[in-house]
Amino acid sequence: MKPRNLADIATKQLPLRLKAARKSLGITQDELVEIAEFSPVALSKIERGINRPSFENLAALSYAL
Repeated sequence: MKPRNLADIATKQLPLRLKAARKSLGITQDELVEIAEFSPVALSKIERGINRPSFENLAALSYAL
């Protein structure tokens, strides 16, 4: 599979994978936004697949998890 196709798949899976990672650690959205210094509304929209995070925000969430 080509890199662009893999990137598209990863982008579509991000909301579910982010939520699963957070839940597997047993933390709430509120706890994650506090750790990552992130907007609660933005996290909610990412987990629901409404918005995609910027690279900077994705990195912050990744390090927080």
